[in-house]
Amino acid sequence: MTGFVPAWIAGAGFGVFVILLLSGLPSVRRLVTRKPSYLDLIIKRRRLLDDARKHIAHLEGGDGLLWQCAHMVEFTTALRAMRFSELLTLSERRVLAKHLSRREHIRLY
Repeated sequence: MTGFVPAWIAGAGFGVFVILLLSGLPSVRRLVTRKPSYLDLIIKRRRLLDDARKHIAHLEGGDGLLWQCAHMVEFTTALRAMRFSELLTLSERRVLAKHLSRREHIRLY
């Protein structure tokens, strides 16, 4: 294989390969950049969603807070919107916190 690729191209290619491999290690990556990795962002997002679900479960309690607020629909017409209807039925059945899986649902709550 000697003579197939000039030595400086092979050395540069191997150097780039090693740098790419090392950038995958979190300890080495932190030396180069302060940005979190994609995995760190996913873990943080899941943790935030879990915290939001726990908070909603605490607010809902045993009585279903959102379902009780539905009685105020005559005062707040925005509660009649179709996007709230699914949340209202889940709150009425006392299973709202378990079914909130998307960021949009948590924001809507």
